[in-house]
Amino acid sequence: MLFKTAEGDSRVLPFHARKMTARMQELNTSDRPVLLREERDTGHGTGKSTEMVVREKLDERTFLFEQLDV
Repeated sequence: MLFKTAEGDSRVLPFHARKMTARMQELNTSDRPVLLREERDTGHGTGKSTEMVVREKLDERTFLFEQLDV
């Protein structure tokens, strides 16, 4: 499970994603990871440079492919 948040998100506070991630890690009984990806210097999907978007998508796909053994 991969949660995502942004440090500067004014709509959904990063605290909520951090807390949910910690709770899911606590309850996790499988060998699958529960991770949090947190961006800095951006907000709720705004102000992202092309490089930030590419890195985000790369991280998402890498996580997905790892979990699917692709």
